[in-house]
Amino acid sequence: KRLSDESSLDPVSNADDETQRSVRKSAVLYNKAEITTTTQSNIVASLFRLNEEEGNTCILLRVDAVIEVKFKTKLGSEDQTDLYVPDDAEVTGDCSNEDDATLILKWKNFVFTWYFTK
Repeated sequence: KRLSDESSLDPVSNADDETQRSVRKSAVLYNKAEITTTTQSNIVASLFRLNEEEGNTCILLRVDAVIEVKFKTKLGSEDQTDLYVPDDAEVTGDCSNEDDATLILKWKNFVFTWYFTK
C-alpha cells in the first residue's frame, strides 16, 4: 500500500484484515493477562525485637542502618565516618504506653534511640 500522508501511519489500520484481527486479539489477551513479577532482594537487614513484660512483641524493627557522623578533627578540619548498627546490638526500650514507645539499640560505645509517637 502506498500512503499519501506519512503522519497517518498506524500499523494496525494500515495492515490487512487478518493482521488487524491478530493484533487486536493479542491486545485483548495481553490486557487480560495477569502479570506477576518477583524481585529478589539483596538487602541484608537486621531484625530487632522489643517485647513487653508479658512477652509479646511490641516493636519489630527490620533495618539496614548506617549512621553518618560528621565531626571536626583535632586539626580543625571536617571529616565523617559511617557507623553500622550491628546485628547483635542490645535491644531495650519501653512500650508500656501504646501512644508513645521507645526502642534503644546499644553497642560498643554507642546508643541509638528511636521514639515512636501515635
